[in-house]
Amino acid sequence: MGISGLLRALKTVMERKHLQDLSGQSAAVDALGWLHRGTYCCSTEICVNADWSKCISYCMKRVEMLRHFGVKPIMVFDGDNLPMKKDTENARQQSRKEALARGYKLYQEGRGAEAQQEFIKAVDVTPAMIRSLIDRLEASGVDFVVAPYEADAQLAYLQRQGKADFVISEDSDCIAFGCDRVLFKLDNEGSGDYFDRKALGTNKQLAMKTFTHDMVLDMCILAGCDYLDSLPGMGIVRAHKLVHQYRKTERILRGLRFNGKTSVPKNYEARFIRARLTFCHQLVHPYTPGVKNGLVPLNAVDADAVAKLLPLEDRILHFAGPQIDDTVAHHIARGKINAITKIPFADEPAPRPLIKAIESATLAMPSKVSAPGPMDRFLSR
Repeated sequence: MGISGLLRALKTVMERKHLQDLSGQSAAVDALGWLHRGTYCCSTEICVNADWSKCISYCMKRVEMLRHFGVKPIMVFDGDNLPMKKDTENARQQSRKEALARGYKLYQEGRGAEAQQEFIKAVDVTPAMIRSLIDRLEASGVDFVVAPYEADAQLAYLQRQGKADFVISEDSDCIAFGCDRVLFKLDNEGSGDYFDRKALGTNKQLAMKTFTHDMVLDMCILAGCDYLDSLPGMGIVRAHKLVHQYRKTERILRGLRFNGKTSVPKNYEARFIRARLTFCHQLVHPYTPGVKNGLVPLNAVDADAVAKLLPLEDRILHFAGPQIDDTVAHHIARGKINAITKIPFADEPAPRPLIKAIESATLAMPSKVSAPGPMDRFLSR
């Protein structure tokens, strides 16, 4: 969902740029955003026939647009679900399931246009769809990496390591992860809104001249993110005010609890710290082509600092992504293994249309049989 209200609050530091202005640079691309947008034109085909070829073609057109204007793409895909987002993912899955049921009913009634709108809400990007796009990328000689968990952390890592000059994304989370230069809302003509962290001090809506990255991160978490819902009445403006006033995480949380203006749940501070550590230390892949490296945290972990913040059972930061065997992690990164099931794609069954699950459930339901009435014994069968 991104950070609620963040991009709108940073509007005055966004610069309209065309890909031509970035020619000669490399871009780490949040591929999931393109895949999601690509499903809009073929949601019915995906749900009914498991056919996402139009979606893949859409993504490849955008890849070729980058190359046409001299930008080298590195496509970055999401991997496994992150433990910190379990509740968020469960809610989204339930919402998709309900939309699929509504779409199926409309489709059965011959109301195709209405069904498509529900199918759009029902479609999720799957590892099989990612593998289909990777096949096309490999054939075209385009670099890619599948993150062990979230693409946002991988994007930030690639930029920090100098492997990407800027990031292309629709998700404001990448600012919280520490991406310094991001092209948002890239249109079909090659223009987008360019964010440069160096310009934050000139922002007009929210004064951020003295803000460090830690302060920006605290503001983002307070405003609400995938790892922690915002408190009632807490938007980006109020979050900014608190961070500007207290500046340090510990003081922010203490001030929030004792200022008497907000009802703060008992475990909010612990959940805030876990969210913060997930943004800072989520596992990523080193992305060294041809080398089987193990996963590393986005930022080095200070074990002593973590020990002061978390109970013993949480200090391995399992919520920020469990470790994965080096060889498995390497094959996930290269798109050979399903990041969720950990099974090689070559050994997985062919994908089934989404509506098959509904049809199977319908067929499995027992038919209603009326209980025998008092006159039934007198009637011939």
